[in-house]
Amino acid sequence: MNYLIFITIAIIVFFSILPIIIINRERKKTNNILWKSLSDLADKLGCKISDHDIINDIAIGLDNTAHRLFFIRKTPQHESEIDIALSNVKECRISEVSRIINGSGDTQKVIDSLSLLFTCHSQKEIVFDLYNADYDSLSSTGEFQFADNWKNRISSELSSLNQKTTDRLL
Repeated sequence: MNYLIFITIAIIVFFSILPIIIINRERKKTNNILWKSLSDLADKLGCKISDHDIINDIAIGLDNTAHRLFFIRKTPQHESEIDIALSNVKECRISEVSRIINGSGDTQKVIDSLSLLFTCHSQKEIVFDLYNADYDSLSSTGEFQFADNWKNRISSELSSLNQKTTDRLL
C-alpha cells in the first residue's frame, strides 16, 4: 500500500513540475533568439554588444565603444529592430500612458503603454515600445523597472559621451 502511495505522489510531483520545466525551456529558447537577433543587428553595423538585457519579448543592447544602442522586440503581431547612435541623442526619458480606475472604494492605476523615448538633437523622437496593453499581457511584468534601469544607463552613457565631447573641444 505504501508503494502505491509513493508512486501516486511521484506522478503528481512529476506533472506539477513538468509545466515549469517546459516554460523555462521556452523562455531560454526565446531569450536565445532575441540575443542572436540583437547580436546580428549590432554586427551589421560593425558593433559589439557590451551590455544587454532581455525581458519577455524585448532585448536592449549597448555598445559602449561605438556608443550605439540596439532594440529588438518580437511579438506575434509585429517585430521591431531599432538602432540609435547615442551621439545623436539629446535626452532619454520614460513615457507612460496610464489611467485611474475607480472601483469599489479604491482606485487603481492602469498602465496602457510604457516606452523609452529618445529626443534627438534634430528634435526627432525615437520610441522603444516596452509595453502596450493592446497587444501585451493584461498587466506589465517588470517593464517599468526595466525601463527605469535602461533610462539610467543611457542617461549615464549620454553624460559620459557629452563630457568626452566637451573635453575634446577644450
